[in-house]
Amino acid sequence: GSGGGGGGETLTDTAAGVLTLVDLAGSEAASLNSNATRVSQGIAINKSLHWLKVAVHDLSARKPVVPFRNSALTRLLQPSLAGQAVVAVLVTAPVVPGASAGRDTLDALMFGQEVGTLKLAPTQNTQVDASGQVGKLQSLLVQMADDKAALASDAEALREQIISYQALFDDFRRDFVSADSLKEAERTAAAELASALQRSSALETRLGQEQAAREALQQQLEAVETEAGA
Repeated sequence: GSGGGGGGETLTDTAAGVLTLVDLAGSEAASLNSNATRVSQGIAINKSLHWLKVAVHDLSARKPVVPFRNSALTRLLQPSLAGQAVVAVLVTAPVVPGASAGRDTLDALMFGQEVGTLKLAPTQNTQVDASGQVGKLQSLLVQMADDKAALASDAEALREQIISYQALFDDFRRDFVSADSLKEAERTAAAELASALQRSSALETRLGQEQAAREALQQQLEAVETEAGA
């Protein structure tokens, strides 16, 4: 979007996306490896593939709870498999598998077939970050609340000053017997009182304007949050 006048800041939302590329290893037969490290790695690979197959099977069956947390692989793929992403699975297999690869080839093809039954609904994730509309409006609300508190404090100080001037005015009238002195004191106190009342009136006006602006900004924030949540 485009900003208005003043600071010329731009109110923007952020569209976020993640691209995940995973090369799934084939199953590993422990009997083909004599090295202990390779055997351990093979077991880890088979375990990850197993839990991925379980997750895909449960998603296909529309089960309410899917064990994504059972392996690092399924945790990584959870955002993609949870139903809000575009997912492409490419299964490669030899046209004429050898005798030793027949079982693995069949497993891979069955896995691909089950993945193809998943029903996903990709959506666009639009996030309003701290530099977006809501963040800026919230910052303005905080600033306006601070300004309102400061104005209220100034208004209270002026009210106290008016009371003090009024008391001083009463003292002048009570203590001064000279007509000229009394008139001069009355003029001075009256001028100070009028000035204080004028400043108080101006502050009250500013307080009313700040409150109206704050209410309008609050309505704008609620509209933006409603649009962001839609």
